[in-house]
Amino acid sequence: MGAAAGGEQAVPQLRLGVVASASGSLAASAIGSMLQRVPDARLEMRRTGFFEVVDDLVGDRVDVVLAPSPVSASGEVACEPLWTEGRMLVVPAGHRLAGRSSVSIAETNDEVFVAASAGPQEILDWWVVNPRPDGSRIVPGTSADSMEGLLELVAAGVGVNIAGSSAAHHYQRDDIVFVPIDDIEPVTVMMCTLRSTENPLVPVFRDLMRGQVPG
Repeated sequence: MGAAAGGEQAVPQLRLGVVASASGSLAASAIGSMLQRVPDARLEMRRTGFFEVVDDLVGDRVDVVLAPSPVSASGEVACEPLWTEGRMLVVPAGHRLAGRSSVSIAETNDEVFVAASAGPQEILDWWVVNPRPDGSRIVPGTSADSMEGLLELVAAGVGVNIAGSSAAHHYQRDDIVFVPIDDIEPVTVMMCTLRSTENPLVPVFRDLMRGQVPG
């Protein structure tokens, strides 16, 4: 954010990373408010991988990341909870549970689960509720490194998945169905930044995001 060549001031820039569908309508409102407050600001939206939050921040590829919890811990990164949303079972349109208004987690015990690849096991287990309350363990299936890849696997009938409820709005498709799971804890969407950030737009965006969250 220093001066550009020739004495011109650099254009303020915020690089916003988003994991899966974590941005939501509240983030869109905060982005709009920030651009009104700082009209010459340049915003870049970037896709952050499921388990790349810390690496992207420390590697100076993004300034802020919106990500669903759990997020891998790091002393260099601060993560602040913003809002919670329910979790949903993602199934192909012809699945036996596709027509239900909601399901319990026990009803999925015999399903094969597709999941994100190469992540910490404790985070993967949290998402698919493994082990289950009755002590049983899930049947693991194929993995993918993106939400889009997971949905392709679900649509193909390879397995089912669990996602935050915002995914139902971001990834609407005719060949998959999102069914609320009514007896597991919700997911919390986090706002993560470097503790040592010097980007002046980060506190602006942080305050605007806080202002969007219902009290």
